[in-house]
Amino acid sequence: MATYPTGQEIAAIYAFSRFSKNTDSSTPLPFEPLQHDLLVTAQKCSVPIGALNTLSTTSKRYITVTITSIDGTYERNLTFLIIPTIASWVPNQPVDRSTIQIPRNLQLADPRFHRPAPIEILLSAGPTLASLCVGQLDISQANGPDLRLQKTRFGWVIGGSPTSQSLAYAFHTSTTALQADLARFWEIDEGPPTARISESERQCEEHFRNHVQRNNEGRYVVALPFNETTPPLGSSKAMAMKRLTSLCRRFQRDKQFEADYHAVIQEYLELGHMTKITTDHCTDDGYFLPHHGVIKESSQTTKLRVVFDGSAPTTTGVSLNNVLHTGPKLQDDIFLILLRFRFHQYVITGDVEKMYRQFLVRPEDRKFQQILWRNSDGEVDIYQLNTVTFGLSAAPYLAIRCLKQLADDEGHRYPRAAMVLQRDFYVDDVLTGADTKNEAQILRTELIELLKLAGLNIRKWAANDRELLRGLSEQDINDKLLLGESQTFKTLGVVWNSFDDSILYSVKINPTASRITKRTISSEIAKIYDPLGLLAPVIVRAKMLLQRLWILKLDWDESLPADVHTEWSKYYSQLPLLNNVKFPRKTIIKTAAEIELHGFCDASERAYGACVYLRTIAPDGHVWTRLLTARSKVAPLKSQTIPRLELSGALLLASLATTVLQALPSNISQTVYWTDSTIVLHWINTSHAENLRRQSCDRDSTKDSHLRLAPHSHYR
Repeated sequence: MATYPTGQEIAAIYAFSRFSKNTDSSTPLPFEPLQHDLLVTAQKCSVPIGALNTLSTTSKRYITVTITSIDGTYERNLTFLIIPTIASWVPNQPVDRSTIQIPRNLQLADPRFHRPAPIEILLSAGPTLASLCVGQLDISQANGPDLRLQKTRFGWVIGGSPTSQSLAYAFHTSTTALQADLARFWEIDEGPPTARISESERQCEEHFRNHVQRNNEGRYVVALPFNETTPPLGSSKAMAMKRLTSLCRRFQRDKQFEADYHAVIQEYLELGHMTKITTDHCTDDGYFLPHHGVIKESSQTTKLRVVFDGSAPTTTGVSLNNVLHTGPKLQDDIFLILLRFRFHQYVITGDVEKMYRQFLVRPEDRKFQQILWRNSDGEVDIYQLNTVTFGLSAAPYLAIRCLKQLADDEGHRYPRAAMVLQRDFYVDDVLTGADTKNEAQILRTELIELLKLAGLNIRKWAANDRELLRGLSEQDINDKLLLGESQTFKTLGVVWNSFDDSILYSVKINPTASRITKRTISSEIAKIYDPLGLLAPVIVRAKMLLQRLWILKLDWDESLPADVHTEWSKYYSQLPLLNNVKFPRKTIIKTAAEIELHGFCDASERAYGACVYLRTIAPDGHVWTRLLTARSKVAPLKSQTIPRLELSGALLLASLATTVLQALPSNISQTVYWTDSTIVLHWINTSHAENLRRQSCDRDSTKDSHLRLAPHSHYR
C-alpha cells in the first residue's frame, strides 16, 4: 500500500520521487504530476503502519487515485493511505549529473532525479514488482559510485549511491511524542527534582561567565555555548532549502498563513533582529536553520510564532543542537512559584516582551543562525539572526541566565526587583507580589526600571487590585493569565482571574471520536495540566483508567472493551463541569496572628493521596482555612494491603509537605499531619519508620528521607 501526505488531499501529487538503493518497502517510484487542482475526497480508516524509518504511525484516511507514466502508456488505479510525512527529500543534496553517463536513447521516468525533492508517494512491494520490466544497465564508472538503470513501465529509473553521503531523514512524531507527553503528566506528581549540576552544565556556566558582555545600550551579548567534544557539523543549506520549498507550498494553500508569516519576518527586519547578508559573507562552516510557523490561538498578541529548527541534521547527521550545551535549569519549579504566588496579599503578573530576542548573539556566532527566505521577486536570500533564537537547545538557558545576570549586575539599585528576577520568574512570565499595596506598587516600578537597563519591557500586566495598574495603557493590561505551561493546547489548564483573584480551570474537549482507543485516551489525559493538584480527586480517576488500559495490554489503536469505552466517555463528557470550579488564590489572611500547616493522607485499594491546607488564625480568633495543594497516585499493580497503601499515603504527604515548606513563609507556628490509620501511626512511631526511611532513600537516592518530620510537626 502507498502513502500520500496529510494536508495534500486537494493538491497535486508531485512526480519527484526517487528509487533508493534497496527495492524493498522503502522504495518509492516516480510519477507524472497529477493535475494541480485535482480534488480528491479522503475516506476514513484506521490502519497501523510500521517499518517507516523504524517508526510507526497510524493512517486515519485514504484516497483512491490513478497514477500514470509520463508518456501515458501505463496507468494504474491504487489506494493510498495518508500519513503526515514519509521521509525527507531525496537526494539529500544536489547530484552533479555531468558525472553520470546515461544513454541518450533512454526515456527516464524522472529526468530531474539529480535535484533534491520530497518523497510523497511510497509503493508497496506488489505495485513495485508489477512495474518492473526486463532490462538493467550498469552505468558505474571506475572509482565511482555504484549506479544502475532499471527499466520500469514508468520509464527508466536510476538507483544506487550517487554520492558518498546518503542520508534520509524522517520527521514522524507519533507514539514517541505521546509517550513524552504522558511522562510530563506523571512527573507533575513527583514534585521538583533535586538539582545536580552535570559536567556539561558546569562547562556551560563557565562559558557564559567568560563570554557574556553588555553593549553601550546595556543589552546583553552572549556566545553560543558549543560542546567541543561532539562531531563537526556538515552541510545544511540543501536541507534548509527543502524545508523552505515545503513552506512555500503551504503558503500557496493558505494565504492568511502566508501574510502572517511575512509580517513576522518583516518585524524581525525592522527590529534589527535579522540581517540580510550577501553570498560573500555566507560561510560553509556555519549552519542554516529551517523554520516553520506554529499557530497559538491562546496568544493575546501574535497568533503565529515562527519556530527555528536547531535539531535538523546536517549531512554528517549532526545538528546544531547536538553541538550546543543545553545548560542547567535556572528557575524554580512552577509548583514552587505558584505556591509563593498564593501567599501574597497583593499580586502582580507580567510578561517580558519578546524576551529571547532582546539578548544579542555575538557577531562571530551568527553564522550558525542563518536562514533562507524567498523575497517578493521569488529569489532566495540569506539572512542571519542576531538574537537568541527560539528553537536552539541553549536558548532557554541563555535568556534566563541573562535575567539572572541582570539581577546580579544591577540588583544593588533595585534589590526588591532583583529578588523577583531570581525567584519569581517562570521563563518570561513574572508572578510575584507583596503584603501591602504600597510595597506592590514599588515592586512594579522597580521591575520596570531594572528591566529597562537591559532593554527589556514588561507587558500584559495583571493585578488583583486595579490601582496597581494605574499609569499603564489598556494594551498592556491582561485580565487572565495561564499559569505555567501554556505553549500547547491543554484539555485542562489552570488560569488566574485577576478580577475576583481566583484560580479557575479552563476545560476544552474535542468531540468524542466514534472509535476510542488507548491512543486517543492517553493523548487526552496527557493534556491535563494541574500543577497545584487542586483537582486531584478528579484527575486520579484518569490515572486509574490509564493504569487499567496498561493492565489490559491493549495495542495503541485497538478498540476498547465496552465497559472501558463507557467509563471513559462518561468521564470525558463531564470534564467541562470543571469550568464552574474556582479556588481563592490567596491562602493567608492579611491580619494572621498564627499560620498552621495541616496535611491529610488516605488510601483505598486503587489509589492513595495527600493534601495540604493552610489554617490562619486572626487576632480576634477568626479561623480561615484554604486548600493549598494535593497529590494522588494509583496503587501499584502488585497487590498490597490497605495499611501498606495508607503508609504510602503518609510517605506521599511527608514528601509533599517538605516541598511546600520550602516555599512557605518562615513564620509557620505548627505543622500537623493527619491520618485515620492507627496502624500507620504505630509504624511511624516505632522502628518501622527507620526501615521506611531506608526504603524511601533506596527508591530515590537524590531525596532526603521523606519521613523526616519538620520542626514543630507531628502525626495525629
